[in-house]
Amino acid sequence: APMNVTIDDVGANLGNGLRIDFQKESFDRTTDSECDPPYELINRALRSLLLRLRFAGGSYLVTPSEFPNCEWRLQYLNDDETPLPPTGGALAAARVTLHMSMSCVGLKPDIWDDFNGMDFEYEPPPWVSLLLEARGALPAVGPAIVLAQTALEVLIAHVLNSLSQTSDIPDDLWTFMNDRDRRKEPAFAEQYDELLRILLGTSLKEDNILWEGFSNLRDARNSFVHEGQARIGQGIVDAAKAAELVVKAEGIVGFVRSKLDGEMQWPIYERDTKMMVTKALLYPESSQPDTSANQGSTDSSGASNNP
Repeated sequence: APMNVTIDDVGANLGNGLRIDFQKESFDRTTDSECDPPYELINRALRSLLLRLRFAGGSYLVTPSEFPNCEWRLQYLNDDETPLPPTGGALAAARVTLHMSMSCVGLKPDIWDDFNGMDFEYEPPPWVSLLLEARGALPAVGPAIVLAQTALEVLIAHVLNSLSQTSDIPDDLWTFMNDRDRRKEPAFAEQYDELLRILLGTSLKEDNILWEGFSNLRDARNSFVHEGQARIGQGIVDAAKAAELVVKAEGIVGFVRSKLDGEMQWPIYERDTKMMVTKALLYPESSQPDTSANQGSTDSSGASNNP
């Protein structure tokens, strides 16, 4: 953290937390009851605050949290914010959830072999890169869906144009079909159905599950672009559903690739890898490190010595 922070030459504090006070006559603190205030109410308050702050501050750095799937602590206090008297465990003094996420890439020898086997100027197919970007955009629903849809659009345009060059369709007819007013060009669904069947002898409709995923992804993308919220029918697409749609898009890409001849297929790298990462969250009392002298120090490997 920086030593000093100023805003418009005025001293400021650096924070990475959020506190919301809930007040009412009394709360249900029995240990076997649901959380009071309810999760739904906390989530509404949290979302409202962050969305308004994001808009007023004009900063993408303010990101909505998906409560309760985040790190949080709920503490019950007296009106003067002093701790409540002990109750012997019959009533909860606080509720707390720890949340941690970690992202790793396991680099095995065979990955290095594949990496070294590529030409220095090699560039991956753009639809593959777009799908990786879609995965990286999660859990943001809209960006992930738009990127996944764009990957399918780029793929089918490339595949159909390549197939047309070796087909019996005259070049001027193909140009006439695809370079007209956008409203008269083949629709996105027609490209994956009729045109793919004409040029490749197959259609995505052959796979009912992938076609359903294709249709749902298209609907979610269109509603997000035109209405600002991704929907499938009347249902709102959440992060889990968006991740499912990205996986379906990857399946569609794999389906199309499997139907192409060897010269048109791009390389894929599939591995059965098992990786396990272990991190200590609590130390046994007999081996807790002494952090009183230097909170937050790290050893040479970068591992924190904080319990």
